[in-house]
Amino acid sequence: MTEPSLESVSPPGHPKRILGAVALTHSVTHMQSAFLPMIYPFVMSQFGFTYGDLGLMSGIGNALGNATQGVHGFTVRRFYRRTLLGAGNIVLGFTVLLTALAGTFPLFFAANVLGQIARSPQHPVGASLVAESFGKRLRGTALALDFAGGNLGTVFVPLVGAFAIAAFGWRDSLAAFALLPVLAGLSCFVLIPRGAKAPPGAGSGRRGLRWARELLEPLRERNMLLIAVAGAAGAGGRGIGVMMVYFPLYLHQELHLEGLAYGGLYTIMLAGSVVGPLLMGYVSDRVHRKGTVIAAFLLSALAVGALIPAGATIGLLVVVTAAIGLVVYAPGSLLRTLVVDVAREGGREMAFGIFFVITYVGGAVWAIVLGYWIDAFGFASAFILIACSYLAGASALIPMRLSAARE
Repeated sequence: MTEPSLESVSPPGHPKRILGAVALTHSVTHMQSAFLPMIYPFVMSQFGFTYGDLGLMSGIGNALGNATQGVHGFTVRRFYRRTLLGAGNIVLGFTVLLTALAGTFPLFFAANVLGQIARSPQHPVGASLVAESFGKRLRGTALALDFAGGNLGTVFVPLVGAFAIAAFGWRDSLAAFALLPVLAGLSCFVLIPRGAKAPPGAGSGRRGLRWARELLEPLRERNMLLIAVAGAAGAGGRGIGVMMVYFPLYLHQELHLEGLAYGGLYTIMLAGSVVGPLLMGYVSDRVHRKGTVIAAFLLSALAVGALIPAGATIGLLVVVTAAIGLVVYAPGSLLRTLVVDVAREGGREMAFGIFFVITYVGGAVWAIVLGYWIDAFGFASAFILIACSYLAGASALIPMRLSAARE
């Protein structure tokens, strides 16, 4: 094992400023994730691709982009973390602009993949910064605030996005969104202190299999391995990347909802994504961390399963959609808190890196499977499959054992 990087030490002071800056960049990356599903019906019509093609694009983009997250256990030895966050968001803005200018599906696909790579520092680097800026007593709440802050930026996207698309078209609307990541990236250099950086030679000499062994080192901890398995298994219903992609399409293409009904329901789900992680994070800090994550997975299975009998009945859809928003985003932030609980001091970036690689690559596989599954069997059976994913995630955590201090 190498010496812990000095960059893994939190920048001195300013924990609230650090949390604010990380939550801001997180919010902007989520805005892009929330807006893209709104243009998919128009892009699918223009470029002529299927749900399977959409799942393939989403899955490969997520796999390549999120596999890059594992690299940031090493990049923090060479660059300030505010540089990684800031530059990543600035580059993300340019990829969003390229997406808006794409004239063919392959170019649209390529720009999406580049965007996923550009946003790769957000989760491992941002979550590590937040975790190390707050003590254990507030860690779950702080990470939940970061997670909820990311989702807060998406709440107004459906209504604003629907108006923008109707008024200006999907290309001009998406191009306007490209400015937001650039501004958020620049804010990192203002709000986040530089902190410490590893000495020039830190980590040198590590090549090939040695790097791979170091990246995989956190998985030697049994609890860390179970958390990663739970993240990958439960990623079939992950809020961002699965539900945020297929739920709006279900409303628009399957239930034929448009205008206020479509935008309103999507907004309700995203509003729940802000409240749910905060509530669950608060409970996990005061009750039982592992039990709270398992409960979140089980409630997610019930909520998504309820979509099937709800059908197109607006009253029932409002209740079910609110429930979905409250619970399906919570396991993500709670699992991150578990990672911090079990990761060794000085190795959190590496632990976050491998956790996000496994979880998001798992989510990419699920996105591909669900796309082709919907083409073949429809949305109802896909929701059953998503509910099974949540149950698998909960089951993976049952053998986990935490010390009393960490429970």
